[in-house]
Amino acid sequence: DPKNDYKCFVGMSYWRPFIDEGAEEIKKYNPDEIISLPLYPQHSTATTKPALEEATKYFPDSIIKNIDSFYNDDGFVDALVAQIQKNKPEEGEVILFSAHGLPQSIVDAGDPYVRQCEETARRLNKKLPEGRAGKLCYQSRLGPKKWTQPYLREEIIAAAKGGPSILVVPISFVSEHVETLYELKIEMAALAREKGAKNYRVAETVGIHPDFIKGLAKKLTKT
Repeated sequence: DPKNDYKCFVGMSYWRPFIDEGAEEIKKYNPDEIISLPLYPQHSTATTKPALEEATKYFPDSIIKNIDSFYNDDGFVDALVAQIQKNKPEEGEVILFSAHGLPQSIVDAGDPYVRQCEETARRLNKKLPEGRAGKLCYQSRLGPKKWTQPYLREEIIAAAKGGPSILVVPISFVSEHVETLYELKIEMAALAREKGAKNYRVAETVGIHPDFIKGLAKKLTKT
């Protein structure tokens, strides 16, 4: 927006620059208004909520605005569709939409994450060509407790037995990291090959895809 002067700052929950470090840089910049944008597409009390609370505590409420989620944003969904189409899915290829899992107890307590993941998947399937619908499943399960299902690992095993190709699409991440580069592209790839999949691929996250960025820009200007 040529009428406004914007500057972006980064703060992360688990590595540098941490949120408090980003907050210190913002204070030096001394803005008139702050927009807090957690890069979690779907809201969860385990991720989005603490990130927003951590960011908000450094500034007066009067100058900070929060963007809670963008799971149903057209720009985000269009960018995901583009990343799928870039792989040119084959006829009969199994498409799995993968989201980070949560302990089921958190969902049962009212967390909206799964509902929002389901809406992202619904919107994706509505925009994909006929016969190219994907199935939502969840990755990164830890420990013996029940997590959100179906589990990605089990879906890959079931799909691979029939010998088709498999395309996994990360829908709860916007950038590449250990859960896409290692868990999906190395661990799950080895599992798919072991169980007989003809081919196994992982779509790129939306990253800085123009549709995603334009969608965020519209959301920011409406805040």
